[in-house]
Amino acid sequence: MPPDIEPGDRDGGPMTPGVAVTATLAWFETTSGWAPPDPDTLAEWLADGGCRCPDGCWVASEAWCEHGLASWQLVLRAIDPRPPTGTLREEVEGPGQPG
Repeated sequence: MPPDIEPGDRDGGPMTPGVAVTATLAWFETTSGWAPPDPDTLAEWLADGGCRCPDGCWVASEAWCEHGLASWQLVLRAIDPRPPTGTLREEVEGPGQPG
């Protein structure tokens, strides 16, 4: 279970995507058994109108859960902040190889 994180950062400031991603990266360092979703799973979640967080909570794709963990969409974008390339698969996997 994720650490208790109030709806704000540790200094009492507002919760933001950046604060949620930072909290999630810290959670990764103390929690085992998590793995990022594969591109097809992420695409399916987004098509369903939301996204999972690493602890399994269901949230909007650009949001965080009540435990303060960012959605996988936010986490993956923070880890690889390249601008979107046009399709979700390209965004998650990178451009395809020329045929």
